[in-house]
Amino acid sequence: MRCANGLQQQRICKRNMGHFETTDYVDMVRYLCGQDPCLDPDRVAIFGWSYGGYATLLAMAQAPEVFRIGLAGAPVGDWRLYDTGYTERYLGLLHETPTEGDQGERRISEAYRKSCIAHFAKGFPDELNRVYITHGLLDENVHFTHTCHIINAMIEEGKPYNVLVYPGERHGLRKSKKCRLHHEAILIKTIAKALLN
Repeated sequence: MRCANGLQQQRICKRNMGHFETTDYVDMVRYLCGQDPCLDPDRVAIFGWSYGGYATLLAMAQAPEVFRIGLAGAPVGDWRLYDTGYTERYLGLLHETPTEGDQGERRISEAYRKSCIAHFAKGFPDELNRVYITHGLLDENVHFTHTCHIINAMIEEGKPYNVLVYPGERHGLRKSKKCRLHHEAILIKTIAKALLN
């Protein structure tokens, strides 16, 4: 599902990545479940890749009561580690300009700090088998280091997680058909088990 799309809606994320996306998803889930009695609000999964993986993890940390399970593929975990051309468009420069009294020290921008998955890690669910992360070890777009940062943040907060690593794959699991089929089979089984029980 893609809710807001357009320049006006993109501006809301300027220096605020990670703070409005989940509200959009939650509103959409509640709206759809309110429209159709066949939809069960207690059986909602969220899945995304790359930025969608980031948004999936945000949703699981910010609204775990809405999403029973989240499956994030190649998620951005820390925008300081991502492509500056893309990131600076939404978050500005990495370092804030020193202000008077800072003695010339450069500080990490508040926008970057508050957009990291680690900033939200305390909100992840405490139950097992609710957060899944998939990543290709050779990913040249969102480096595997992002997943390592996410895992470290979850360990720091004592939150359970599941990780599926594809050693020979890059960003989109396109190298091997067997890897793609393997991932799709696990994805389907995992979602079915979580939502049908």
